[in-house]
Amino acid sequence: MVNPDSIHYRNPTEADIGSIVNVINSSKQELPFHKKTTAKEVDMFVFKSPDLKESGYWLAEINGKTVGYADGIIIDSRIAAGKNDSHVSVDVIPKYRGMGIETELVRLSLEYLKSKNIKSAQTIVEDQADWKKEFISKFKFNDIRHSYSMICENETEPHMYNLPDGIKFEDIMFKEINEKQLAQAVNILNETFAEHFNYSPIKIDDLIRIRDTDTGNTMTTLVKKGSKNIGIGTFDEGVSDVNPKNKVGVALGLGISKPYRKKGIGRSLLSHGMRWMWNRGIKTVNLDVDAKNADALKIYTSLGFNINSEDITYQLEL
Repeated sequence: MVNPDSIHYRNPTEADIGSIVNVINSSKQELPFHKKTTAKEVDMFVFKSPDLKESGYWLAEINGKTVGYADGIIIDSRIAAGKNDSHVSVDVIPKYRGMGIETELVRLSLEYLKSKNIKSAQTIVEDQADWKKEFISKFKFNDIRHSYSMICENETEPHMYNLPDGIKFEDIMFKEINEKQLAQAVNILNETFAEHFNYSPIKIDDLIRIRDTDTGNTMTTLVKKGSKNIGIGTFDEGVSDVNPKNKVGVALGLGISKPYRKKGIGRSLLSHGMRWMWNRGIKTVNLDVDAKNADALKIYTSLGFNINSEDITYQLEL
């Protein structure tokens, strides 16, 4: 049993990147579609992020070993959009859970957010992460939204659907996307996701950071009508940590401009991405969807997707 007095909490520095990566990947190894976090991603999104406020990040150490990591993030674009909220996440190496470490890490992050006059904090609890429910209960977070993780396991090549006249797809490997194309992606993402739960406008710098940490296995598809962008989808060749030999593709950021919805374009876009994955040897595809997005659920189930797990977004008024 670990003596609570031997647990030390502090803010991280860049010298801790390797330890943070280890904690995150050890903590998330039970999640079936977790793609391992890299040192480059931690460096880019924690230490080089304009949203970084150093005292909002915390480490837990036992005898010099980092066993837990948490962050309390205030996202500038959400504040600018009038959303005075924040996000808290916590990871603890499994053998060190249940010792109060996760609760103390969250408390420290919440104290930081309160000091910045933030009104609320949200956190996501994955279906497989029952260990997080201790701090959810202690701090009295409220259940505000559910989302589904869905999977499709293809036994044959996905069907190719015909597009309406004048509509075409433009495929770009995300690592090779230029700033003009990124600006187009930002515009269409902000247009098509404006009404989605918890969405706030993204900036081109956000996508540049994502591009610059991409491993080269991600494709973005722009949906075009003439020279106009009317939709977007991104498809990633992920690898399941549960079985590294079993490639699991991920579809994300699927959006169609409102005037062009309900014309079969969304279904064609997802099937197009699934065919790209199939040709790369990927038969299983994963995606996440808001449990209240009935239109998207209808499209996904029609293509063979089934609900695999349910995650919950919790919110705490500060």
